[in-house]
Amino acid sequence: MNFILSFWGLLVNYVDFWEVWREVVELDIEVIDILKEINREGYETPLRLVAKIISKKINVSNIILEKEFVDKVYAIMKPKRCSIEFISWLRGFGKFGVLSNTQCKCFIKDFFTHVGIHPDVLVTSDSIILRKPRRSVFRYILKRIKAEPYNTIYIGDSFEDLGAMGEGMFTVIVGESGGHMNFSDLCEAWRWLRESLTKD
Repeated sequence: MNFILSFWGLLVNYVDFWEVWREVVELDIEVIDILKEINREGYETPLRLVAKIISKKINVSNIILEKEFVDKVYAIMKPKRCSIEFISWLRGFGKFGVLSNTQCKCFIKDFFTHVGIHPDVLVTSDSIILRKPRRSVFRYILKRIKAEPYNTIYIGDSFEDLGAMGEGMFTVIVGESGGHMNFSDLCEAWRWLRESLTKD
């Protein structure tokens, strides 16, 4: 069995990047609205690009802005309950990949380096410029992990993750509704997976 996981909201607490940017700089609402609209259309605005756009608007170095943003995100980024134990179990059970909408892959890479457990495949929207729920994103990670939808379980935490269902993956949604299975938290989902996948 293969697993593909979301990241923000599932393994670590959800971070609203636009709220963090508002803490870093005072932005007029128009800049944020334009960047959010790009996201809503299914495209990512990577951190470096966002920092350059903002730096032109307020005449501050994009490198300084980027560093302050990254530091603020790290300060509020916390693992969710059961997340580290869950990915340790996955590592021993089968292949797993991570698929995340994020402005910087750096946050996710550093999380896995810190816990000493690495996914087989890591696909982030800042690298491929496309965001979930675009179905092509789910097809892309399946290809990268060399898996078929019928032998892959997708675990996510929001409507963006429902594109996995459209690609034929069994979809587990944590904290929201809409998947094949829904659970209130990751601990409960993990318990169900352990029981279901170890039955004779």
